[in-house]
Amino acid sequence: MHCAQIVHGATRSNNTPALDGLWSTLVSNCTSKQLQNYIENSESVMTNSVAPAIKTEVNKLESSNDNVTRSVKVLYKGGLISKDKYKEIRLSSLLHKKGGKQRKKIEFMKGVPHNIAL
Repeated sequence: MHCAQIVHGATRSNNTPALDGLWSTLVSNCTSKQLQNYIENSESVMTNSVAPAIKTEVNKLESSNDNVTRSVKVLYKGGLISKDKYKEIRLSSLLHKKGGKQRKKIEFMKGVPHNIAL
């Protein structure tokens, strides 16, 4: 780290140039598979960086026009269906049943639950 600070011009109050240089070196010299391996094997990176980024993207998708269009398509497929039937179709592959008819939300990645309105 000390060498990176000297090479990239970091100061005591601003370590960002050293970190930027290390990151640039890593992503420029690793294969995609190696970089993926580093990221996946770091619990702190997965939990504190990747999960929030994915959660942001999921929220964008869920509020997008494409998602609304998909929902309307499901609602009107084969004629207008009831709200209950729509929910059944939409949720059928997304939920695990727990006991009788209780359902729980799926967490497809630690820290990124798939929020499903019931």
